[in-house]
Amino acid sequence: MNQGKSSGIWVVAEISEETIHPSTLELLGKAHEMSQNSQDSVTAILLETSQTNHAASLIGHGADQVLVVKNDLFADFDPVLSKTAIKQLADDYQPNIILFAATLKGRALAPRLQGALQTGLTADCLDLSIDDKGQLLQIKPSYGDNLMCTILTPTRRPQMATVRPNVFNTLPFDNTRQGAIIDITIALRTTLYLPSLGTNSR
Repeated sequence: MNQGKSSGIWVVAEISEETIHPSTLELLGKAHEMSQNSQDSVTAILLETSQTNHAASLIGHGADQVLVVKNDLFADFDPVLSKTAIKQLADDYQPNIILFAATLKGRALAPRLQGALQTGLTADCLDLSIDDKGQLLQIKPSYGDNLMCTILTPTRRPQMATVRPNVFNTLPFDNTRQGAIIDITIALRTTLYLPSLGTNSR
């Protein structure tokens, strides 16, 4: 996605054992903090089955709106399927920033979406902030964690990063927060996702 007009901070929600993973709530807290200075809205991206309803929890923890795609194919995590759904949402809504937790699922999904959107991705960040130009300052360790570096994505949108769990605080749940829950239908079909196990020559 080109520089173009883009706005909003997205947090991709992760579901683990039918509950929202704590790292998602940490990212929502940080996104909410950053939005106070940037005036960006905070959107949670929720891919869930028809049997679950996690949107209200995401709003109570800092999301201004939740884009919900319900499909029973999401019962089992498939990064290719998730990438397809989020790619369509990103094409339609043009986010400025997309954040993932640097969990096993986040690390499988984020680079696939990066490739689909043809943008940059900074992995394993320890801190984030937004400058006065709307650029995401992506702070991560380098050289064996001995040096902290700040990475920018100046010419592509969305700006994408994965963030290590347990580095940000979670906002206390507020059941009085108001937000929009937007249900979106996307045509999806199952894929065959097999983790890489190496190759055998014959």
